Amino acid sequence: MALDKSWGGGYTYPNQIVSLSNIKVCQKVYKILTRKVEDMRALRVSCIALVGLFAIILFFALESFAGEITKDDIILLNKVAAKLQQTDLGLAKEFDNYVNKVKGESEVSKTAVPAQAQKPAPRIAKEIPPTIVSTKTKDFWLLEAPEEWPAQVMPGVIAGSNKPLIYFDNLVPLLGTPDSMIFADVKAVIGSNGSNEQNIGTGARTLLFDEKLILGTNFFYDTRYTENRVRHNQLAFGLESLSEWVDLRSNFYFPISGKKYLNDQAYYGFRSRSLALVTPYEEPLPGLDYEGGILIPYLSDYVETRALIGGYNYFPDEGKGVNGIKGRIEIRPIKGLTVNVEVKHDNYSGTQYFVETFMSVPLDTMNVFKVKNPFTDLGKYFGYKKGVRRLRERMVDRIVRDINVVIDPQNPTADQKVHDLTYVDNSYTGTSDGTLEHPYKTVQTGVDGVVGDKWVYVKQGSGTYGEAVDLTLANNAVLWGSGYNGGFSGLSVSGVSPVINPAGAYGVTLGDNNTVMGLQVTGATTAAIYSATANNATISNNIITSNTGDGIRLFPAAGNLTATITDNTITDNTGYSINLVSASGTTLTTTLANNTLSSNGGDAFASNGVIATDLETGLVWAADGWGAGCNGDGSSATQLTWADATDSTTPGAWLTTINSSAFGGYTDWRLPSIVELEGIIDYSTFNPAINATAFPNTQSDYYWSSTTVADNAGYAWFVGFYFGNVSLNGKTSTYYVRAVRGGQ
Repeated sequence: MALDKSWGGGYTYPNQIVSLSNIKVCQKVYKILTRKVEDMRALRVSCIALVGLFAIILFFALESFAGEITKDDIILLNKVAAKLQQTDLGLAKEFDNYVNKVKGESEVSKTAVPAQAQKPAPRIAKEIPPTIVSTKTKDFWLLEAPEEWPAQVMPGVIAGSNKPLIYFDNLVPLLGTPDSMIFADVKAVIGSNGSNEQNIGTGARTLLFDEKLILGTNFFYDTRYTENRVRHNQLAFGLESLSEWVDLRSNFYFPISGKKYLNDQAYYGFRSRSLALVTPYEEPLPGLDYEGGILIPYLSDYVETRALIGGYNYFPDEGKGVNGIKGRIEIRPIKGLTVNVEVKHDNYSGTQYFVETFMSVPLDTMNVFKVKNPFTDLGKYFGYKKGVRRLRERMVDRIVRDINVVIDPQNPTADQKVHDLTYVDNSYTGTSDGTLEHPYKTVQTGVDGVVGDKWVYVKQGSGTYGEAVDLTLANNAVLWGSGYNGGFSGLSVSGVSPVINPAGAYGVTLGDNNTVMGLQVTGATTAAIYSATANNATISNNIITSNTGDGIRLFPAAGNLTATITDNTITDNTGYSINLVSASGTTLTTTLANNTLSSNGGDAFASNGVIATDLETGLVWAADGWGAGCNGDGSSATQLTWADATDSTTPGAWLTTINSSAFGGYTDWRLPSIVELEGIIDYSTFNPAINATAFPNTQSDYYWSSTTVADNAGYAWFVGFYFGNVSLNGKTSTYYVRAVRGGQ
């Protein structure tokens, strides 16, 4: 015979068993007896027949019973049913005959009794609606889960204190028995700015204690791609206990990927004794979350509603752990829609609020394989029905767990030392030791107290540093002021240069291989930055102003000179802006770029005694007035007529000779124009009126230019270097010469 299934309690009873006077008693008897039948996993047909026969006997014995079956009746019937199930009396055929007879009487009664006399068959209990076909017909199933356990497609969205997330969760029953199942769960989460997460897992759930409790466990692999374009992976497992009134669950998370460094976000920062490259990193945290809740009575008679509270704890490698509490209200207005309103509070993020909404869409997995409509039961999920779902239907509820692989909220960083630093700040009043917390008060003290690779950082301080700074005993040291970030991106500096005012000959005196940057030097009487010994110097991003001597003067007594001078502002100095002279016959290598030079007493020159470079115009000059570039023999120079001075083709002529011999390493020497020749006059001095250091042995006399007088071709312009006067004379006159190259 066929058994029908009640929607409201898991009990079964024969369909269409109708007796006008005894139907209520018959239904209650079957409710009690067949509940015992369903608790057995492999019941034989003979047992069904015995239970049926016993029901017939009780039917006639209780025919006049009109009230409710008492607790004592239930106990008695359970005992009798248990006894009969141990015996096979071969009564299945008689039981089926009786059922067929009752069905026939039902059809006759429907036609014989007037419509107004017919009464609908009462339900077994007030909460049980008309019956549906039972799905508990198999001891084992594969991909054909009971009807109450369809696969679930659960799209949802979470919004609130953080950026919104969209997800698609899919729970698919794979195999099981009428009271248990193993399922697969796959979820994809879409976040902001390209972030996403995927979860793939499996789990098991089982109904226990006459369908009054669900116990479950699950295992997941989670992978998260963050907004910082790094991926984290973890393993997780969870435990859950669900009942009609109480839910309990907990999840445990175990990262399997380590720290991910965000090298593209690295920046520089000051530390107590160093400059460090600071690299942020993301670290997935091991931890757990947990919650428990209850079904809210009365309200759930209309809308299934639960209130849950819990917490979460995560454990970073360094620093304090993340410890928080949470609470949420879960509302299911219809079977296919759930709304969560959640509040969280922890020691890092404070209080956060979230609202989550997701749908539960049933999917017939077998229809998918059969290429049929998989959403045949969709209507049952999106119609309103009062009350709480049976616990059995919650076997396919969504797995509740953290939607993200949790990242350390402390924004951790890793430091890599770049340079050792000694700090100077004249506004500090405490005891000094050169650290960031306790800086020295004078620059010279900082230079004398350098450590490691000898970097001294001078803060803006209060007022000026009234001192001259001597680096001659600190070769390879770097003197760095707060006016420049040193080329270290992201480094926070004041941008205001500390002012050094020596009120004496030199502001900063260099040793060998020193760097000076980010300072302002003013008030020096000979040179703001000076050295007589340095063979290598780097001077950048300084303000050199209002000095009564040169801005930068480097005159090493011996050896080659390599000078890198960039991005300086050199203004209003009485002497030369830049004056570089290496020992005669040595190599002078200069790198100059982006310097602002204005209102200084003389141009910037770099000279090695053979050639001198005008650092402002780029012209390269013959330096030594007794050298070949000035038609000299090393101890004197010979004057020439204008024609001989400009002849660059006749063999043996002056220009032809120095070009053919590659004087100074060049072959394009010529006689300068009057404008070019005027450019090397130094009006701050006389006899000669020129930078005598850059241009040694210059005669305090007349020097030809290549410029012919405009209205008289027989005359040309010349410069007198005693006072720096400009005049003209006939081309047959003999004057001194100086070769130049470049420009034009």
